[in-house]
Amino acid sequence: MERVLKLLRREPSSPDTSRGYLDLIGGRSPTAKASLAQRLMNSTALPLVYENVWRPALIGLAKGPFGPSADEEMALLRELLDLSEGDVVLDVACGPGNVARALAPHAGLVIGLDASATMLDRAVGESARFLYRDRLEFVRADAVDLPFETGSFDAVSCVAALHLFDRPFDALASMARVLKPGGRLAILTTRRVTVVSELVRLGGVRMFGGGEIAGALAELGFHDVRRRAFGLMQLLGARA
Repeated sequence: MERVLKLLRREPSSPDTSRGYLDLIGGRSPTAKASLAQRLMNSTALPLVYENVWRPALIGLAKGPFGPSADEEMALLRELLDLSEGDVVLDVACGPGNVARALAPHAGLVIGLDASATMLDRAVGESARFLYRDRLEFVRADAVDLPFETGSFDAVSCVAALHLFDRPFDALASMARVLKPGGRLAILTTRRVTVVSELVRLGGVRMFGGGEIAGALAELGFHDVRRRAFGLMQLLGARA
């Protein structure tokens, strides 16, 4: 955890790591205005089935019959992030840590960040016997206002989460800020297709227009923006 503390803009006087992760939120809980999707992510039940049931079923359906499998998705993600052994990586909205664990064997340090205490409890538990546990840390913090110093990370990922944020474009700007010059960003999120998008939106899931995220990345100064679309999802990669 000392490696994480050195990356923070403001190191807490008494860091709370009592649950196996650094908690920078404390007792604050989701507001009454939280969407159904956000409340689910903070529930006690969803983290138990997220990795093996919820995500394969929901994201698999959204990717469509011609979308990549889970293993292919992770391979594409690693390709976009172009990781090296010593890289410091941030996985934003890490949930139960499945993506962070997939990246850890290819990097020096992976920090999984999420606002949900229940998701991070699951991430810590699932990672306890992980072979690369020494390369993995978890932080509870706000993805829209990342607590790290500018230029702290070689790579940042945000997988199947940006569409749940209240302020997704502010979150993108925050990710851009913490990337080093030349750092790599990879995002898996939604794309707007037909009336299905409107039905999904009612549950608190934002559906992004075809060029909306790519355009936002270009405005933030990213280059080499690549985008691949499949079903209701899109995978984007870019360099800071």
